[in-house]
Amino acid sequence: ADCARFLTDFARSSPAERTAFQAVGLSLTRLAKDAGLPLLVGTDGPVFCSVPGANYALELQLLARAGLTPLEILQAATLRPAEALAPGRRLGVLEEGYEAHVTLLTANPLDRVDAYAQPAGVYTRRRWLGREALDSLRRSAQAFDQRARER
Repeated sequence: ADCARFLTDFARSSPAERTAFQAVGLSLTRLAKDAGLPLLVGTDGPVFCSVPGANYALELQLLARAGLTPLEILQAATLRPAEALAPGRRLGVLEEGYEAHVTLLTANPLDRVDAYAQPAGVYTRRRWLGREALDSLRRSAQAFDQRARER
């Protein structure tokens, strides 16, 4: 219900208001980057008004618009969360004995920030989720989101 209310209110705002809202977000991100704060990607889970996967790729594109380099975006999506959320744990490294959460991309993310939008698959929790499984999860999340908007 809260998500639907937010989306309805946002849709009622003028184009200038929506543009200003987005500009503030980009500006705050630039300020954090320039201040040397570690930036972490954070929309990959089922949180308020977020469709896992789709919102993750969008967040990475917004980080590029805010001025992060492709390497900084890759680090914000991989290394920085492991450092911040699990210091000293066995995360953030592809090595035997470490916990692996791996996204296989079809393009080099250092060349194209949109490489994250359509991954070939994800390995997580000892399971491989290929393109079909990811598409199925995306459709389920979108259907859930649509039902939330209709409430």
